[in-house]
Formats: sequence, C-alpha cells, structure tokens
Amino acid sequence: ELFGDIFIGVRLLAFQLISSVITAFIMKRILYGHEKLPKICATLTKRTALGESIADSAMTMISIASSAVFFIVVSDAISHAVTLEGTALAILKSTLEFSSGCAEAARSVNFALPITAFALGHCGAAVAMQVKSVISGKLSIKPSLIGKTVSCTVMTLLAFIFG
Repeated sequence: ELFGDIFIGVRLLAFQLISSVITAFIMKRILYGHEKLPKICATLTKRTALGESIADSAMTMISIASSAVFFIVVSDAISHAVTLEGTALAILKSTLEFSSGCAEAARSVNFALPITAFALGHCGAAVAMQVKSVISGKLSIKPSLIGKTVSCTVMTLLAFIFG
C-alpha cells in the first residue's frame, strides 16, 4: 500500500529533491544559457487600499478553489464516459488534478509509485490554471510549464528506475 508507508514517502521526497536540482539546472540553461543569473529582479509594486487587497485575495482564492473543483469534475466525467479504471484512471486524474490523481494512484495496483511521482512532478492542469490566475498577466506562465514538464519527467523516471 502506498499511503502509510514511510519508506515510500522518503523515496518520493528524495525523488522530489533530486528532480528539483536537475530541473533548476536545466531551466537555468534553457532560460539563460551560459550567462550568469541576473542579480536584481524587478518586482512589481503597487500601493492599493486595504479593501482592494482583500477583494483581490478573495477573488484569487475563489479562482484557485474553482479550478481544482472544475478539473475534478472533468476527470470524473471523462472517466465515467470512457469507463476508465486502474492505471489509466490514475494517469488521467494525475494529469488534470493533483490530489485526486495521487489518491487514485494509491489505489492503483500497477505503477502506483511512478504515477504518484508523475502527479507530484506535474501537479496537474488545475495547478497550472491556479498559477495562471495568480500571476494574471504580470508574468509569463511558460517557465512554470517548462519546469513542471521537466520535473514531472525526471521524477517519473526516477520512480521507474529506483522505485
């Protein structure tokens, strides 16, 4: 069983740490090549009233929660329409929404650890939409998507090789 096994949790943590280092190295090469990283990054600062900040925070929280619920409903609808079970269902749910994907992977008999590693590395389309709603035009989501793809690939490979 995947849940409740401390050794599996430690392995997933190790896979995440290794994947983070590899992803950072690859991302640095993709985004900056052999140049040094910029020392100072410009930050967006804007003075807003307390009421406006609270309203913005509330809308962000609603957007984040609705994104997760939307992708859970979509994955359930697809799985019932196509009648997916086991590994295929775990991969679908992991691709769309992180927590339901991990839960389904834990129930999956085959490839539970690699599918969970995939879910941890990718975090699902719901998290991509959540990131997009938080940055809302201020930053590009492209580096995040590239990083998630690299992290997902590395973590899944580590789980297959060392899992």
